[in-house]
Amino acid sequence: MKPFNKTILAVAVTLASSQTMAAGFLLNAQSATGVGRAFAGDAVIADNASVLARNPAAMALFDKKQLSMGLNYADVEVTVSDVYINEIDYGGVDDAADAKIIPNFYYVSPVNDKFAYGVALFSNFGTGTDTTDLSTQLVDGTLPAPLDLLGKTEVTTLNFNLSASYRFNDHFSVGAGLDMIYGEGTLTRGGTVPTQAGSIELVDVDADGVAFGGIIGAVYEINADHRFGMSYRFSPDFKASGDINIYNSQAQAAVAFDEINIPLPDIFQVAGFHQLT
Repeated sequence: MKPFNKTILAVAVTLASSQTMAAGFLLNAQSATGVGRAFAGDAVIADNASVLARNPAAMALFDKKQLSMGLNYADVEVTVSDVYINEIDYGGVDDAADAKIIPNFYYVSPVNDKFAYGVALFSNFGTGTDTTDLSTQLVDGTLPAPLDLLGKTEVTTLNFNLSASYRFNDHFSVGAGLDMIYGEGTLTRGGTVPTQAGSIELVDVDADGVAFGGIIGAVYEINADHRFGMSYRFSPDFKASGDINIYNSQAQAAVAFDEINIPLPDIFQVAGFHQLT
């Protein structure tokens, strides 16, 4: 079977990006210090090595080796209630998400007063929701729940990064890095229908893969107390392979595919740091 060249979130009717973002696909959990200040100015503050996740040019601000590592624990609570479609009540789900542990590791090493390099491990994307309980209900024994919107979504990514920075002078520095992204995920959509079959699986995916992206950045220092940073992360179209089955309404059966494409969004950041006193 030829590769499936559509995003899996557009397979079942309209599983579009709005649902992905609502499920929290983009993570902000790259460091404990960043979480503590809501990542404000995090692309240029450079108070520890975790700045590598936001702007490789900021490595030029270090004059000695830096190591930062940690674990973020996300106690996720998702409640789905009062699901109505055309005044039909489909009920709700009390606990539609699980808690997650998100690791991070950063190491920055200046080579001299011009060059520095760093390695990192962190995650930019991930989600986990499960509304399968709603998909098994029939209203009055005849009306199925909206199966194209209900099921399990589990996505985990790890970003391995290698970066370098160069300082041109006392004011301007640049940096660039290579990302190797490993991702794995599960996506199911389906449930009970009023037919002899009893149930139908619109989407059943369990796949993983590796993709490559990159990041570039710059830092401009007015002086020791005031500086600006900017970065742009190029995210790839992620290809994953595994068990990939999509329901074909004409064939009235599931069709297997070799791979799926999942486009990851690029990330652009501008930040400033100003020490007033």
